[in-house]
Amino acid sequence: MYREAQSGTDGAKQRKLLQELLDRSAPFAKAHPEQTAVWLMRAGAALALDRSHDGWEAGQKLLAQGALDSKDNDTRQIPRQSRPTRR
Repeated sequence: MYREAQSGTDGAKQRKLLQELLDRSAPFAKAHPEQTAVWLMRAGAALALDRSHDGWEAGQKLLAQGALDSKDNDTRQIPRQSRPTRR
C-alpha cells in the first residue's frame, strides 16, 4: 500500500492510500512498537499528509529505536523531519 501511494498515482488517490495506511497500520504499530519499518512508513505518510501528531509519534518511536544512529540515510532523516516546527 505504501509503495502504491508513493508511485505515480494522482494526488487525491495518493492521499487516500496514505490515510488508509495510517488507519490500518495503527493497531499493528501499537502492538509491535519495535517494528522500525512500520514506523518509517507511518512517519512518511504522516509527513505527506501533514499529520503532525502521527508524524511526531512515529518520530519518537524511531528515535527510541536509535534511528538517528542508523547507517541508512533515509532512516536517519525521517525522525528529523517528523519534529514539529515552531512558528
